[in-house]
Amino acid sequence: ELMSRRTLVWAVGPTALALVASWLWAIYARIEVKDDRVSHTASLGTALRTSMEHWPDYLRQTIGVLGWLDTSLPSFVYVAWVAALVLVVVILIRTATPRQLLALVALVVVWLALPLLINGFTNSRAGLTYEGRYSLPIFVGLVFLPMWSARSAFRWPRLSQQWLIGAVLALVVIAEVGGFWQMLRRFTVGAHGKILLTGDLPWSPSVSPMVLIALNAMAMVGLVWSALRPWGQVEAAAGEGDG
Repeated sequence: ELMSRRTLVWAVGPTALALVASWLWAIYARIEVKDDRVSHTASLGTALRTSMEHWPDYLRQTIGVLGWLDTSLPSFVYVAWVAALVLVVVILIRTATPRQLLALVALVVVWLALPLLINGFTNSRAGLTYEGRYSLPIFVGLVFLPMWSARSAFRWPRLSQQWLIGAVLALVVIAEVGGFWQMLRRFTVGAHGKILLTGDLPWSPSVSPMVLIALNAMAMVGLVWSALRPWGQVEAAAGEGDG
């Protein structure tokens, strides 16, 4: 249904045009990826091997690293996001067709290959330049895959779809609020400062940090409620509820 909507053409068309225009401009302006400050001692093989060793770091950066890659998020944020991604994969494979399983494998392959391609290209000019945030569109693709899922006979595990989606959304709320809190903490008291951002602070935004955190949490809960609310009717119509 999504792919057949005319509005999708109006969304994809300008994006494709922008990509072409950007590429033509790069050719016309003779833009080069080059940094003379980088020592070019690594061979292509070494650059690729180093990139593969950094796969876990790239995943962590994709979830989030604050500042100029200088401040990590709390460990529970990374755990929550990884758990949410795993549950999204479970949601996909329990109703996936062979083509959708192939698409999932392709996404994983692209995610693993992209750092090798970019670092292999920039290695001799500017060193290893890849950062995990470049992979964000791939993770968006992972979330979109279940939308095209057909109701096949492959129904493992036999859990309520609503329950699985609720678990994913709960993990996302925990991770997002925790990441936002750490961001405010970094700027107000430092990455390793106090957790409750009250009292006298070295720096404070115009709105109290704890008020901002509360507003952010309320917004996330509202977003989750709007996403989860229709699933009761969906499962009732499909006869898949918990009872």
